[in-house]
Amino acid sequence: MRDRLFEEFDLTNHAQLRNQQRGISPLALSLVLRFGKRKRTRDGFSYAMDRKGRLRAKEALGTEADIQVLDKLDFYIVVARDGESVITAAPRLRRHRNN
Repeated sequence: MRDRLFEEFDLTNHAQLRNQQRGISPLALSLVLRFGKRKRTRDGFSYAMDRKGRLRAKEALGTEADIQVLDKLDFYIVVARDGESVITAAPRLRRHRNN
């Protein structure tokens, strides 16, 4: 199943550098692109995991070793307008709620 999840995609030089610096694996990148929520941005499209995406990814992964990657999906990806290349990936910043 893991082989079917891993997709080929083009990374800009910037995206390659950022993924290496931030320790984002090709499998994690592929999961966010496949199961993440897509939003239109100024530069193209942004993908980030939400609760439903995480559940679908967990079902698709299956093995315990692969499920550990779910802990490392707190980032977003920006894809060019043409949908052909990943521009960058960065950690998600969350607003803290006051209880």
